[in-house]
Amino acid sequence: MTDFFFFTDVDLLSDIGGIGANQQSSLESYGPQSSTSFRINSIHKSNASTEPNAYAVVNGRVLIVPISNTHVNLILFPEDSNKIISKAELPEVKYYIYRNILRNSIFVSGSSPEVLLPLASTTNDFVKKIRQTYRSTTDEPTVSEFMPTGNPTALLSKEFEKIDHHTTIESGKKIGKFDPNGFSFEIVLNNNDFHPDINFAKNDFDSQSIYSPTFTSVTVSDSFSERNKKEYILNFIDPCAFYGNFFFKGIKAKNSDGSSVTSDPTVLLSDLDRNVLLQVLKKFKNQDKAYIDIRNENNLSFNYYGFVNDTANKDYYSIYSDQLIVDFINNGGTNTNVNINYYGQYNWPL
Repeated sequence: MTDFFFFTDVDLLSDIGGIGANQQSSLESYGPQSSTSFRINSIHKSNASTEPNAYAVVNGRVLIVPISNTHVNLILFPEDSNKIISKAELPEVKYYIYRNILRNSIFVSGSSPEVLLPLASTTNDFVKKIRQTYRSTTDEPTVSEFMPTGNPTALLSKEFEKIDHHTTIESGKKIGKFDPNGFSFEIVLNNNDFHPDINFAKNDFDSQSIYSPTFTSVTVSDSFSERNKKEYILNFIDPCAFYGNFFFKGIKAKNSDGSSVTSDPTVLLSDLDRNVLLQVLKKFKNQDKAYIDIRNENNLSFNYYGFVNDTANKDYYSIYSDQLIVDFINNGGTNTNVNINYYGQYNWPL
């Protein structure tokens, strides 16, 4: 069974509420920022000048997407998107996206044409894998084999059909180094009606990763249009929540020196992988959040048809409101409940 890894070095991210530098802020965390903007990724910064490693979360193939002369994004296409085993019901993952990787952690700086780092000097397992494949020949690996070759609107799925199979990497292996001044991790879900293209893959780690649809909520029709546009965020999952779903299984994680994260005696869990998981969750501003994601029969949000009032077509008419009553057991062990608006303060479907 494949191990799941944290995506970067645990020791280079500060605990929320601790004394470390560059703790994640609310605006850097996944989630709504207003009624018109929603961050779909999770931004982090190194707590030192050290460049954090990027690790393959699972086994998969990697696509290198250049975004500037100094940076690239990496797209990891998991081998077994249907086989996430966490003893919790998790949606299938289509892609893991690592944004703002340093280009010189993969390629020789200033090389023209661009070449991969030498096998003898690199610690990048992804580069080593490609180099070792070519060791029996005198040929220099063709860099374009590992990058998009289509036009900007070409689908990523088509690009993965074309890239060299030598880009397959095992979970926990190094695939690059993040820019310590800012980078992000993003999880795209395997929804049948969402097909990211190269333009999407080239988005930067910050402003271009905030979904900001435009709408004018004046009429009931406008309100329905707004709700429809906001369904877009259901193509993503909060990385904090993704890892949180591994509570009963735990995960693997590494530090910047390559050592495995060990058990923290202050975390009251003796199982190593679960203890490590709780240490990882401390790096996220959303560590204390829980999400309720309820879908209707068409895999749309709970009350997607709330603004449709067509009594002649009952299949497209919602008799419900946006309100939910959620029962839970509080810290005192007492069963209680709270009335909440499913779409929340900013009217997003999560």
